[in-house]
Order: sequence, then C-alpha cells, then structure tokens
Amino acid sequence: DQGPSITRTMYAYRKAMPRANKHLEDKWVKHCQKLHRNRLRQMKPAIDNKPPAKFVHLEQNLKKQQMDEERYSQIERENYLLLDKMSHIMTHPQLLDEKYMGAPVTYGKSLNKEFRKRELMRITEENMQILRRIQCKEPHYSHIEWEVQARRDEEYLRNCA
Repeated sequence: DQGPSITRTMYAYRKAMPRANKHLEDKWVKHCQKLHRNRLRQMKPAIDNKPPAKFVHLEQNLKKQQMDEERYSQIERENYLLLDKMSHIMTHPQLLDEKYMGAPVTYGKSLNKEFRKRELMRITEENMQILRRIQCKEPHYSHIEWEVQARRDEEYLRNCA
C-alpha cells in the first residue's frame, strides 16, 4: 500500500546483505512490517492519564456529617425547651411575676395615713397660692423700655465710630 519509492529506500541497506531468495525475503519483510503495524495499532499507552479512582470515604466526610447532625439535634432540643418555656410563660403570666419579682406585697394599715394625706393637701394648697400670686403679678421688666434702651445704645455706638 505504500509507494515503490519508499520500498526502494527501505531495502537500500539490505542490498549488501546476502539473501537466498529475493521474493521470499521481500515476502518475509512485508509480513514483519504487517505484524509491526498491527502491534502499533493495538499498543496501549504507557502513561496512565485516566482520572484517579474516586474513593467514597474521601468524598464524604462522615465525621463532619456526624458532628453536624449532633449539632442540629442539640439546636432542635434547645429550641424545643425554649418553646416549652415560652408557652408556659404565655399560659401562666401571674406565676412569672411572683417567681422573679416576689409575691405581691400587702402592707398593713398605715397608722399615719391621715396625717400624710392632710400634709399633702396642705402642700398642694400652698403651691396653688404661690402659682396664683405669680400669675397675678405684673411683670417688672418692660419690653418697650428695652427697645428704647437698645436704640439709644446703637446711637451711642454710631457716635463712637
């Protein structure tokens, strides 16, 4: 299948070698070449360039998955406890006040309640009288006099300059 020029150049070095039968020698060489071509076609690569095998234990980090599951279960448990506490608070609001603020304090009857009430009324009445006196008092400062004095001061400043 190759041209005669290639065959001639291939056999050029063989002319010096002695051979018994020229036709049998050519047939033997063609047979060897055919075997060589077949071997080249069937040859497997010497370098393995396939991707490496995938190992499941390396792809799946089982310890991390286990730790995540434990963490999620702990969060779920804490959420459940918080929800339970909140529902208890919503259904028993008065118990919450007593638990954290103590029982409601009930004082006995005060012995000087009437005196404190009279004292409060007296102070309130005095405050009302002071308020009335302040409201009825005429102002001491006159804004008209202030304006007149401001004009006079401006005139003095102009005279100085």
